[in-house]
Amino acid sequence: VAKLINIIMIKGKKSLADVPNPTRAMQLAAVRNNFKELQHIPNPCEEVQLAAIADRCYNYDQPPISFIVRPTEAAQLLSVQTNAATIRHIKNPPESVRMAAVQRAGSVLEHIEPPWSLELQLAAVSNDGSAIRFIPDACARVRLAAIRDEPLAIQFLQDPTEEEQIAAVQLNPWALKHIKAPTEEAQLAAVTMSEAIIQNIKHPSKAVQLAAVKQNPRAWFHIKNPSKEVTLAALARDGTIINGVSGHTEEMRLVAVRQNGLALEHIQNASEQVEIEAIRQNWKAIQFVMNPSAEVLREFLREYVAHSVMHA
Repeated sequence: VAKLINIIMIKGKKSLADVPNPTRAMQLAAVRNNFKELQHIPNPCEEVQLAAIADRCYNYDQPPISFIVRPTEAAQLLSVQTNAATIRHIKNPPESVRMAAVQRAGSVLEHIEPPWSLELQLAAVSNDGSAIRFIPDACARVRLAAIRDEPLAIQFLQDPTEEEQIAAVQLNPWALKHIKAPTEEAQLAAVTMSEAIIQNIKHPSKAVQLAAVKQNPRAWFHIKNPSKEVTLAALARDGTIINGVSGHTEEMRLVAVRQNGLALEHIQNASEQVEIEAIRQNWKAIQFVMNPSAEVLREFLREYVAHSVMHA
């Protein structure tokens, strides 16, 4: 027997096809050397099945399990635990095998015949949120579980609820790009996480615009036709934005220089009041005043002296 086993183990020399009634030892030696020897074993025992499958489920179009007509549950489990995709080669796998497969790779749900239990669906989307695309009639619990694993999975949901939209953008604000008609609350949640997302909102409400510039005033540049109120809110946080405001009003100029006196650089033909306010905020703004009035010069001297005394 030992001699026969050694012969069988020599690759390319012998096959179980040439051995009548091979013993279990021969079968084990053969499948450990080449799992395809399974095709020459009509009813391999579980030990032989497991020996053939062990660490041999990758990079094969035909994994070991595909050569076993009636694999045991243990053999099925070992196969999907090694490579979840091998479940497509198993006919009518029990729930334990189905569960083991999706827990390893949720996307293999595609290869499992429905109906699927709630537990199986939850396990699949919790491993891979995008597996929700295979569950057209998923319940709210499964949909939320999918979003929590992968916020971008919201793109696979028909008519996502506001709760689902908010859950997605709070985890990844860019998920908003995949929502056809996001609610205002979802938009607010998204811009609060990342103000830059406002560039992907077609018609953001005033509240959404204000939330964005509050988060980062430079989000103003991503807003088409911002209102006066939104512009003033942005300028109150970053006066230099005045450089991008066309037709800015006196009120806008004053708000800008009160926030940052050096914003005066971007204001042509500034009024005396704007120049004074700019210098009060930062005495160095005097450099942007072409022809300072007496009042502007007095304000500059007051601020310069106060600054010098403070830093003496």
